[in-house]
Amino acid sequence: MLGVKKRKRGVEAENERAEENWLLEDKREDAIGTDGLSNRVREMLQKQKAELFSDSSAKNKWFTDPKAAHYAPNGRLLVSKVYLASRTHSQLSQMLQELSKTHFPEQGLRVLALGSRKHLCVHEGVRDREDVNEVCLEMQRAGNKRCPYLPKMDDPTDPLLTFADEAFATPHDIESLLALGQAHKLCSYYGARRALPFAQLVLLPYPLLLSAEARDSLGIPLDKDGTCVVIDEAHNLLPTLLQMHSVSIGAHQIRLIGTATATYVAKWGRRMKGTNEEKIKTLEVVIRRLQQWMTKDKAGDAKEQIWKVAEAVEEMRLQNVDLGSLDQWMTDVKVVRKIGGYADLLSSEAAAEGIESKKRKRGEERVRAHTEASRAFFALQSFLRALSNPSKDGRIIIGEEGGTRTIKYLLLNPAGVFRDVVEEARSVVLAGGTMHPTDEVIHQIFPRRDVQVFAYDHIVPNQHLCVRTIGKGPKGERMAFTYEKRNDGNLMDELGRTIINIGNLVKEGVVVFFPSYDFLKKVKKRWMESGIWARLEGKKKVFEEPKNGNQVDAVLAGYAESVKQKQGVIMFAVVGAKLSEGINFSDDLARTVVVCGIPYPNANSPELNERIKYVNELNGGEEAGRQLYQNIAFKAVNQSIGRAIRHANDWASIILIDERYSSKAVKSKLPGWLGGQSIKTCESFGELVRDLAGFLKERRRTSNS
Repeated sequence: MLGVKKRKRGVEAENERAEENWLLEDKREDAIGTDGLSNRVREMLQKQKAELFSDSSAKNKWFTDPKAAHYAPNGRLLVSKVYLASRTHSQLSQMLQELSKTHFPEQGLRVLALGSRKHLCVHEGVRDREDVNEVCLEMQRAGNKRCPYLPKMDDPTDPLLTFADEAFATPHDIESLLALGQAHKLCSYYGARRALPFAQLVLLPYPLLLSAEARDSLGIPLDKDGTCVVIDEAHNLLPTLLQMHSVSIGAHQIRLIGTATATYVAKWGRRMKGTNEEKIKTLEVVIRRLQQWMTKDKAGDAKEQIWKVAEAVEEMRLQNVDLGSLDQWMTDVKVVRKIGGYADLLSSEAAAEGIESKKRKRGEERVRAHTEASRAFFALQSFLRALSNPSKDGRIIIGEEGGTRTIKYLLLNPAGVFRDVVEEARSVVLAGGTMHPTDEVIHQIFPRRDVQVFAYDHIVPNQHLCVRTIGKGPKGERMAFTYEKRNDGNLMDELGRTIINIGNLVKEGVVVFFPSYDFLKKVKKRWMESGIWARLEGKKKVFEEPKNGNQVDAVLAGYAESVKQKQGVIMFAVVGAKLSEGINFSDDLARTVVVCGIPYPNANSPELNERIKYVNELNGGEEAGRQLYQNIAFKAVNQSIGRAIRHANDWASIILIDERYSSKAVKSKLPGWLGGQSIKTCESFGELVRDLAGFLKERRRTSNS
């Protein structure tokens, strides 16, 4: 039996190593393929076949030419569309819930949720793999490995069109769309793509809209005559654009790429001709020069060095390399999949040959090694593509991350990567409850464009809100949580006494936001030493937001249950973490929200300083940089404050603890829906207690009447 298993594994390994799986495609017109035909002849035959079977070709255009499938023969969109993008699928699901309360679904509005293969793949053996995209594409080929959930394109019944009809029957979020595919044993990912040309409202996460490659892959058209883009939670737009289009690659990844490329050339090099032979030599040169530049002593080997892109390219000696052409070649011949995948295959096989006593460890190594080279090649291609951007739009930073040398392209100009969306769509709407202040977004994303700003009052009346700032604690000590005072034990104790007193008044849920995990950790340590933590636990059941995002739901569920049981509960959370965004602390879950300090970013961050320099140059002065620095903090504060009021009948008190909140300039950066004039600064802690007690008493009386 063991011999049979070994023979079977050997056959599988040989199949995996077959040249058609790994050999780079030869794109030359006269190159002969495995079918004995040249590329030119094969393309001509395919064109003739498409003309002979024009009906079938038109039916399958959504697959072969996805953007063209959205257009009628006269060149106009078949269906006008609204693309509604948000940060997460959970936020999109909440939108669907609200949409279901309206009359639009009853009137036949065709709503479609889009997701990636990772979210919609129904193949159990594929969906959890890190290389799900590459495996999916490989499984579309004819043969025994073809995905059983993807119908053949010549199937006259067109099962995916039936899937589309069911998807439109009632609005589906991403999870129910996956369940629909599982129930029908059909691919939900391609089912959604089949439905896309007919959808009127398309819900999708940021990456699928903001990435030109993702839009092209999915066939998402942006059209001046018939598409509107709405971006929800738009305070996230600017940082998302900057993060998505910045890319870093480590020295260890470049070494891995070098080894993988050398191994690949040793195996398949003699089979490469023409462009492939030329380009892979260029790739080897680029890898070698990147390695040399990263190990070369620069500026006294300072911890971090910052370069303008053009200067860095020259220092790397890549100024004479056509990086755009190299990038296109890597895409055309699937370098990530072919060279990276071949290296990953060899790594997996090597890991699988371990001795039996290391079986468990071997399995972990196999999973980790399986996509390491592919991910490294993907990072390299993304980095080379970024170098083709205008030099002024970014910077190159050499530094260390996790103890390894890294090189990073830092995007500074979000307008450049968002320009296609603005220019191609009929209109772009940015929406959100915590977008204030808006100047930064307008100047950086819509430079020299006509932008209209609309601000609306909150849905709750003013008497449902009590907003107070306080700069003194119960003992009269001033509270300002500046960087210089971050280790002041007396200040931490005064904060603890303040929170205990607030908690004595609020019998419902209290959510307290700290500026960082680090500060929360320091404060807790101090309170445990001074006895304040024990006093707090004697009065309230205390929950803390975990750093591990996978644990947040369980902690939140425990907190909600304790609130329901009227136990008297307090949640310590962190500004900018998961609980500060997208979580509904409605009703008794948060009758009081407390924000401690102002979460200004690290002023010594090289990346932040480059952004500040960039906006100063863009606006011709230093004021723009100062505003950028402050806006980063207050957008996070405003998002945390927004957890308190979640529906028209909700009510809550909001307490901002830090004497800096009393200044007019700071108050101007708080959300407009707080009522501006109703934001009161309490001169003493006693005044805060009286105001809060009076507000709570009145709201409870009104709610119970």
